[in-house]
Amino acid sequence: MNFNTLKKTAGSMAMAGAFLITAGIGSITFAQDFRWRDHREDSRFEQRQENDGYYDGLNKGREDARADRRFDPNCYKYFRDGAGEYREGFLRGYKEGYRQVRDRFDDNCVERRQERDGYNDGFKRGRADARNHLRFDPNCTERFRDGNGEYREGFRQGYSEGFREYTAARRW
Repeated sequence: MNFNTLKKTAGSMAMAGAFLITAGIGSITFAQDFRWRDHREDSRFEQRQENDGYYDGLNKGREDARADRRFDPNCYKYFRDGAGEYREGFLRGYKEGYRQVRDRFDDNCVERRQERDGYNDGFKRGRADARNHLRFDPNCTERFRDGNGEYREGFRQGYSEGFREYTAARRW
């Protein structure tokens, strides 16, 4: 064996060894990367489950509040049979949806009550003004001027009807 052949053989073996070492380190790195990616995919799946549960719960909570049903997420098969993340999202969404509709409903009740009170006050005041032969002027009272939008709108309508009703009755 001559020196050049020995040199080529030793160089080839060194290259093969270096390749095997590099491939081994690369596979370890790949395995670690794979485990990391797998974990991220699991967390994305869990997040997706929680989001799906949230939106399902949000819709069911809104439906129950609109239908004036009691607060009960347990009555839904989605919630009872769902996994942990789905159930957490469903419950959070159900609470939020139920609260949104109830708050809006309660706000509307207050507004309707104010409008109704304004209508009653305006009706009485309109009849009184017509009875006392005063000109038509729904802006004439302090209560009207100090009232909010719903009260004032109700007052205007009530005043018009009260004034008109008394004036029409007097003509007969």
